[in-house]
Amino acid sequence: GLNEGLTKNEILSIIIHDIKNPFFALTGYSDALINDLEKLDKEEIEFFAEEINTISKKTLNMLENILNWTLLQKGNIKIKKEVLNLYEVLKESVNFLSITFKRKNISLQIKVPGETEVYFDKFALLTVLRNLINNAVKFTDEGGKITISSKNTGNKVYLSVEDTGIGMCEE
Repeated sequence: GLNEGLTKNEILSIIIHDIKNPFFALTGYSDALINDLEKLDKEEIEFFAEEINTISKKTLNMLENILNWTLLQKGNIKIKKEVLNLYEVLKESVNFLSITFKRKNISLQIKVPGETEVYFDKFALLTVLRNLINNAVKFTDEGGKITISSKNTGNKVYLSVEDTGIGMCEE
């Protein structure tokens, strides 16, 4: 698990998975600008340009965080735990995937109290959350719904990501 550290191959696989989505959106928007420029009006061109800019900045920020984080590591990834506001970290994770939500018209509901705090490595938490949310988006049909909720029990916080998709088998 995360407490013991992840191997470089495991974390690299998660990171590559996270980076692919923004590039799908970037290529989609840039293809539209290249191939359909004559058919687009000024508002559509501005929208595509703004989305490309926003996604590029978010992806660059994530890559910089990955670079800074990996430069500090040796062998297995070591966890640097700190007190984090779960709601804020969730917003950051969701913000990164917002273009995918828009594209599939998926509604998102976050039922996590704003004061919920967790003791966790921020990069690891962002990576896990993006992976869970990304999977929920991938398997949720257009117009579906994703709900992220938390439950505090003593000194533990249980986080749930539910979607209206096809679900998973018991195993």
